[in-house]
Amino acid sequence: MHSYEALLVVLLAESIASYKILIFSPRLGYSHVNFMGRIADILVEAGHDVAVFVPDLNPDVSNNGSSLAKIIRKRFPNNQYFEKNSSKMIWKKKGDSILQVTRLYRRLADAQRMSCQKHLEDEKLMDSLRAEHYDLGVTEHISFCGYAIFKKIALKNYVTAMAINLMEVSSDHFGVSSNPSYVPASFSSKSDKMNYFDRLTNVIIYTITYGLTKIIWEPTAQSLQHHLPNEFDYIEVVKQSSLVFVNTEELLEFPRLVSRKVVFVGGIAVSEASPLTEDYQQLMDRSEHGVILVSFGTVVKSKDMDSDVKEIFEGAFQQLSEITFIWKYEIEKRDVYLSNVVKRNWVPQNDLLNHRNLLGFVSHCGQNSLMESINAGVPLICIPLYADQFRNSRAAESRNVALVLNKENLTANDLASALKTIIYDESYRKSAEKLKTMIRQKPMSARERLVKYTEFVIKYGPFDNFSVAGSELNIFQYFLVDVLIVIVPLVLLMIYISANLTLRLFFLFFSVSRILTRRLFSVEG
Repeated sequence: MHSYEALLVVLLAESIASYKILIFSPRLGYSHVNFMGRIADILVEAGHDVAVFVPDLNPDVSNNGSSLAKIIRKRFPNNQYFEKNSSKMIWKKKGDSILQVTRLYRRLADAQRMSCQKHLEDEKLMDSLRAEHYDLGVTEHISFCGYAIFKKIALKNYVTAMAINLMEVSSDHFGVSSNPSYVPASFSSKSDKMNYFDRLTNVIIYTITYGLTKIIWEPTAQSLQHHLPNEFDYIEVVKQSSLVFVNTEELLEFPRLVSRKVVFVGGIAVSEASPLTEDYQQLMDRSEHGVILVSFGTVVKSKDMDSDVKEIFEGAFQQLSEITFIWKYEIEKRDVYLSNVVKRNWVPQNDLLNHRNLLGFVSHCGQNSLMESINAGVPLICIPLYADQFRNSRAAESRNVALVLNKENLTANDLASALKTIIYDESYRKSAEKLKTMIRQKPMSARERLVKYTEFVIKYGPFDNFSVAGSELNIFQYFLVDVLIVIVPLVLLMIYISANLTLRLFFLFFSVSRILTRRLFSVEG
């Protein structure tokens, strides 16, 4: 009996074990901060002691992402590396040139380097973090500073988190195939089914993003070595992550080969829908023909559209006068009065998506908005504006839960036609509902994966059981070039010898045949 009670006490103690976790979540973008903050809150709800280190980087991002964890906030004043009011620029730009992308990489890398140097040189801060004796560290892969801080405070057990899909170089670090013949590049607008020219374009985009990371990002990260007491090999430190949490829904993502190190937790940033306020509830209920929600997220604001773009949207909305449009417009002011359009400075997006009268969602298809929509079973019209939104849009389109429109050649008729399709073509609603049901019926939810894998790493990490040996190979070894250099000449030599021997035997046989034939005729004569 005593042994049973002792076992029960041990099991109970283990079930309520609380671990100390440090999450590094720089303010790079709202979606990134929200994803990392949601990780923190879920782990707090699971009973753990979580602190979120939030360096200020992007002046346009004002939230911390977490409402439950402890916040360690560090300001980075006079940050000239991030451009304020980028919303107008995004609406105006006609695509990114290689030069613009290069500048973006350089600005982002330099901002993180300058910020990280200040943190690493702040011995009081480092001592306070070190004194906490954290059981686990979690850092966003897009920020190399987290790895450096973990190195500085001797936190050896850590995992990587990615707020977007597995990028090219990220895949390389973790031994995951990103073959551009069928895996769309992170900033590509192609699907996984490509013709020759699509594959050519995809390879070019893949090469540019991969090359910029190798030329700018990794050397900048490596420069932090001067601020660390021990050797710091950035790439090796990244590879030593026990796991990688990826904010991608595998039922939506393009199928690809991955390792067990990759844990998909797409959708954890989606909260439970709350009851609507009285005014929104009345608005939704009285819209008997249905409602379309229009929102382009937090970074890009509808109010910053050029007048011609606004006219396109308003022209499309006029063509569907029976439908109510709720438009996140940031300024509750109507440039043109439309009786079926309700403009709001802010909207309870997830709550509206889960209302029965919500017919569709016009969105930029950022990762978080896309996750909210598919979890609510709502079809989308994707108008991607920048970064991974193009890839996200194609993934949704491939599952028949979205139509994709190009901002560059958008017309009112195109938008109206797309709206009519997702409203009246039942296949989109059925596909969205099926995807929602599949997500809810998965053997293990994203939340469960996050908690269980985190606790598993804390108990047994750091470990390399899921590390793919291919990540240690260089490009010549990975594609067997070094082996083929030996084998191909040998095979060619064997073919040459065999062909030469065959020809010799043929000529010998031919010669012998001629001699025998002559002798035969001479004997008969």
